[in-house]
Amino acid sequence: MNPTQDPARLSPAEFQRLLATLLGGRRRIEFIANPGNAGDALINAGAWQVFERLGLASRVVRPDPARRGDAVLYPGGGNLIPRYDNARRAIEARMAAPFDVFVLLPHTIRGHEDLLQRLDARFHVFCRDLETYAHVRRHAPAARAYLADDLALLLDPDWLLSPRRRLARFAQLLSRPSRARAYGHWRWRLRPIRPVDGTLQILRVDVESAGHAGADPRLDLSACYGSYFDAPGEAELVAGDFLRVLQAADRVVTDRLHVGIGASLLDKEVVLLDNDYGKNRALYELSMRTRFPRTRFAEHRPAAAASPLSVAHG
Repeated sequence: MNPTQDPARLSPAEFQRLLATLLGGRRRIEFIANPGNAGDALINAGAWQVFERLGLASRVVRPDPARRGDAVLYPGGGNLIPRYDNARRAIEARMAAPFDVFVLLPHTIRGHEDLLQRLDARFHVFCRDLETYAHVRRHAPAARAYLADDLALLLDPDWLLSPRRRLARFAQLLSRPSRARAYGHWRWRLRPIRPVDGTLQILRVDVESAGHAGADPRLDLSACYGSYFDAPGEAELVAGDFLRVLQAADRVVTDRLHVGIGASLLDKEVVLLDNDYGKNRALYELSMRTRFPRTRFAEHRPAAAASPLSVAHG
C-alpha cells in the first residue's frame, strides 16, 4: 500500500479479533505501564475491558524481562511525539529482547523517525489517526501498521460504572496504600468541578494547550490525577469517577481529548477544541464525527463559553 493511501479503519470487532490473533497464543503478555493523566485512565480501562472480553487478562503481567514466546504490550495514548520520550525509551529498552510480538495500542505518533526506522516485523503499530498511519508507513516499512479507534471509544460506560464492580476494584486498590492515598486526593480535587448553568468548560493548562483563554487549572479534570495505571482496578476507578463528573453536565466545552470522548460516550452535547498540534481534530475526523451527532469540532470556543466559568464550591 502506498504510504499516503487512506486505509480502512478497523471496526471494534475487527480490532479485537486481530488483537486476539496477535496475543492469544502467547505465554505471557508484558504490559509496559505508560505514565499518564486521568484521561489516560479511560484508555487503560478500555484496554482492560478488551483484555477481559478476549480472555487475556490473566496473562497480562507487569514489566518483566521478555522471553521467547512472549508478547510485549504498550498502552495507547499520545506518548510517542517529540516532546515525550517514555514510549521511545520503553521500545528501545526491549528491541534486543527475544519476544515474538510487540503491540503498540492505538497511538498518536509524530516525529521519532529514527526510532520508527529501527522497528522490525515483530512490531504491530495501531494508529488512531490518518496522519499517524501515513507517518508510520513512511518511516517504519518493516513494521505492521493498522488504523484503529482510541481504546477509550471501546468503553462500555455501564460496565465501568457498575457499583458491584467498582466495590471490587476499590478493595483491590486498598492493597496498594500509596495508590489508595493518591486516589483519595483525586476524589477531593474533583469536588469543585461542577457545571455552571449546565455547562462544563474544561481546558488544558499544560504544554499541549493551544492557548484558549479562560483556562482554570482547578477545572482541568484530566490534570487532577497522574499514574502509571499498571493495574486494572485503579484505571477503572479513576475512569468511572471521570465519567461521573461529566454525567452532571448537559454540555461540555473542552480541548481535552478524553473529556470530549467521555462526554460523547455519555451522549452529552460536546464542543471539542484542538490541542496545540492537531491531535484532537485528527481523531475527531477519524472516529467521532459520524458516530456522535451531538459532538462537533470547533476552531474557537463558542461565544456562550468565551468567559471563564466560575468554580462551584461546596
